[in-house]
Amino acid sequence: MMNELMQGFLLGLGVAIAGIFFILRLVADVGMTNCGADAISRLLAWIFVMPFIGAGFYLIYLGLVVV
Repeated sequence: MMNELMQGFLLGLGVAIAGIFFILRLVADVGMTNCGADAISRLLAWIFVMPFIGAGFYLIYLGLVVV
């Protein structure tokens, strides 16, 4: 039971950090005027954020199936 609770806590923490990072990247994108830099920064944001979101949903799936 405690293991699943710890997984859920770490999952929530990871998704929250990823969400904050993604919001900060979007705010930085709005401030940019160069289209090339805008596209590159958006691509980097997705590259950094998607593994966290994917791992989060995977842990939610495991938690629902195991528990």
